Amino acid sequence: MFKLIVRYVYSFLALIAVIGGVWAFYDQLVAVDDYGLTLTLKSKEKLIENNHQTPGLTMLYNGVEVNSLFITKIQLKNTGKRALTKDFIYEPVKITLGKSNKILQINTKNLFITHSINSITFKWNLFNPNEIIEIVVFSTQPVTINMNHKIKEITTIAYIDEIINPPTEQKLKAISIFWFLLMVIAILLTLDAVSLIKNDKKLGKIFVFLRSLPDRNSIQKEAFLSELLNLYQDYYRSVPILFVKPDELIKLVSENITQSEIITGHELYKAKQEGINYVRHLNLYSIRTINIMGGPLLFIFSFIRILLALF
Repeated sequence: MFKLIVRYVYSFLALIAVIGGVWAFYDQLVAVDDYGLTLTLKSKEKLIENNHQTPGLTMLYNGVEVNSLFITKIQLKNTGKRALTKDFIYEPVKITLGKSNKILQINTKNLFITHSINSITFKWNLFNPNEIIEIVVFSTQPVTINMNHKIKEITTIAYIDEIINPPTEQKLKAISIFWFLLMVIAILLTLDAVSLIKNDKKLGKIFVFLRSLPDRNSIQKEAFLSELLNLYQDYYRSVPILFVKPDELIKLVSENITQSEIITGHELYKAKQEGINYVRHLNLYSIRTINIMGGPLLFIFSFIRILLALF
């Protein structure tokens, strides 16, 4: 009766978890507001600079003398669920780049974008959801953005600086593939160690058989090798990776003990030692089982390193 109750409680909790997950996913999908704009500073790069104004060196851009030249990429995106028409614009979105900064040129595919010596104005006839207006600004100083606007239904335009806080995709690209490979290796090492330890009982049967040899007066070599083969084959089938195959094990042990049909005396100790050496040491049992702790530690270390790179 108790087991039946536990089963129903577990099923109920699992159902609640699934419903909660589906609801959370749906809530995330519909979380976008009807109206929204996001301005993103995508990149900023210094092309040339001559702050010391080297005598005899003159730099021109489109016929204008400059001491420095910066290129900046800016995006305005409709992040809402509804389109914005020109009727929404009470006052266009205007960004100023600082009083000492001079705009030398802007590149954009949008015909409604205009600019003065240190400001850029965004306008549109129709701005659809997820549509992006992108501009490339050539200026004399690094861009510092100040923004003002009056857009119907939008009180605040979100601002994202991807130079200071790059998107997750860029952060992932910046992380060396080495750390991801290290995580995979850590998982494989841990699984390998678990598989070895899980089958310790079958390995133990082999060792019990081998360690019992010195207690005997004698044993038929063929019977010894046959028993060892049967026990090792059972162990070999249970563990995904063993470096010594059953036929190889029998060949190695057979070559290093007496060639007579009967194993007696010192040869019993030798047969025991040879069997243990090839079963345990050539399969690197002692080294590989350490990874039951080393594997998880390596995984945690790599995982923390990736998290630090992301955040």
